[in-house]
Amino acid sequence: MPQKNHIRTDGRLLQTDKKFSALKEKQKAKIAEWICEGFRQYYLDFGRFPNRQGDEKILSYVFDKIEEAQIWI
Repeated sequence: MPQKNHIRTDGRLLQTDKKFSALKEKQKAKIAEWICEGFRQYYLDFGRFPNRQGDEKILSYVFDKIEEAQIWI
């Protein structure tokens, strides 16, 4: 059974199951910038590169930023 992968928001049709490769270059650059910020902040806070738990914290930070920017992935 096929699933819907589009929703209508503000009169526009948005695809809800995009992959990272389908994003616009500006969106990719912004996400990469947020990842860099997260790693940098973690390193400044703890003085070492992140382990598995640190990676999860960084990804949580990045996903929060993605939701704020209303980027559909």
